[in-house]
Amino acid sequence: MNNQGSMIPDIPVVDLEHPDEDDIINSISKAVLDAWRHILSARGWLANRARYVIFEGHSINIWYDPWLNGRGLKDALGRELLTWGPPHQTPLSVLINNGKWTKPSRWNPTLEALWDEITQLDVGGIGDDILIWLDSRSG
Repeated sequence: MNNQGSMIPDIPVVDLEHPDEDDIINSISKAVLDAWRHILSARGWLANRARYVIFEGHSINIWYDPWLNGRGLKDALGRELLTWGPPHQTPLSVLINNGKWTKPSRWNPTLEALWDEITQLDVGGIGDDILIWLDSRSG
């Protein structure tokens, strides 16, 4: 069975009358890897169809959640910059004060274009952040 282009991975075929342990393990390993590859590739698809409505930023991870036009800071800056800046579990609220974007005192001056992109996003004020689905009328 060939599901090329499908989100469903091929199911391995194993000769049950003459099972070879290595063949079984390899087939299962390939199927698991293919399934994870499809799951991970769906992240980008989902990120392009959903958007955060930012209020206080407490529930949004600054590095990993796709709050910045469909990406987090990890994707915007690259892996090498994960060592710079706030810890990995930092909420977006570190950049928001009284419903407005607030640049940290230790902001890297080479990232001004990124700061300009951040400040183009609306901040809703007091309330919980919301993830909305763009492909529906109700969100």
